[in-house]
Amino acid sequence: MTKRENEIYLQILELIEKEYDKLHLKQVELKEEIEQYGSKKEITKTEIKKYFGDYKNLDELKKKGINYYSKLPKEIREYIKHAPKEIRQAIGFALLGKPVKILTGKEFQRDGVKLTIKVPKYYKEKFNGKVINKELGEVSLDLEGVKDDIAHGVGAIKASAFIAVPEVIMYGKIFSREKKWKSRNWNTFVIIAPIKIGTVRYIEEVIIKNGIDRQGLYLHEVEIKKRLEDFIKTYNDKIYPLGHLPISKLIIAQKISKVNKK
Repeated sequence: MTKRENEIYLQILELIEKEYDKLHLKQVELKEEIEQYGSKKEITKTEIKKYFGDYKNLDELKKKGINYYSKLPKEIREYIKHAPKEIRQAIGFALLGKPVKILTGKEFQRDGVKLTIKVPKYYKEKFNGKVINKELGEVSLDLEGVKDDIAHGVGAIKASAFIAVPEVIMYGKIFSREKKWKSRNWNTFVIIAPIKIGTVRYIEEVIIKNGIDRQGLYLHEVEIKKRLEDFIKTYNDKIYPLGHLPISKLIIAQKISKVNKK
């Protein structure tokens, strides 16, 4: 590696690291990307170009960002190739991205205090009851949203994942926008992001309700990452017998299925 190539590499690393720190609350590192090539000294300009795509200057790379879709396994890329670009990128981020929040799985478990009390209290104390999404702006995290969410059902894992809702909203990817959702007088946005509970990677979706007087949390769901991968392999490998097909409760899986059926 020449001196100039090394300077370019270090500039790219610095740029991406800054962007990731900003997007993922300083939790994201480049370790996973770097490990694909070995130590920094072994990385060449050609390998950088191969991984991050064709670039002319740092501004172009910054604008383009990382193409998660291109890093997915071939069978997954094939299954989602007909989906809109933002869905493809959202799937890539959900499966390959650094978790936006790491949980123990013990958060918000049964302790005699209702979720409708302790969850809004946490949101108020930690985030002043609201967070900012770079596209949607201010999103409320309040009692109304928690009640709506719980009304759709809640188990131990989902209860724990309440604590990751703010990070999913702030750093996740929007992949669905619905006007007059189910003919109701409000719109919805669905955001997806990877999280980790213990040693297991999960995918979390958060639905934002956008009405006349309020834009805030409406519902969140979590699913083990492997379940979504198995759901996709079902349609590619056809390895599951009839009646034993994996299912996914994630909205993003449902949307991809509809696209493929068309």
